[in-house]
Amino acid sequence: MAVVSMGGGRPRASGSIDYSVCFSEMAQLGDSVDAQCSLAVIHAATEARWQEAAAAVKRAVAVGSEQPQATPVIYRKIS
Repeated sequence: MAVVSMGGGRPRASGSIDYSVCFSEMAQLGDSVDAQCSLAVIHAATEARWQEAAAAVKRAVAVGSEQPQATPVIYRKIS
């Protein structure tokens, strides 16, 4: 939802999309990170939108000393 709040998605079908905003170079689940590593590069139209997206990333990510348990790519098959 952070990309939508930056204008990179439509909360309603009638809305417009700013194709210049996005996240790139995102750390993946299980990647080793430290204080010198970025979790993602945020491309935002304004400083305020960048700050909002950075706060959303910080709220969504948990960093710990142990590697997370791997989860299957396919959760469940529905026939």
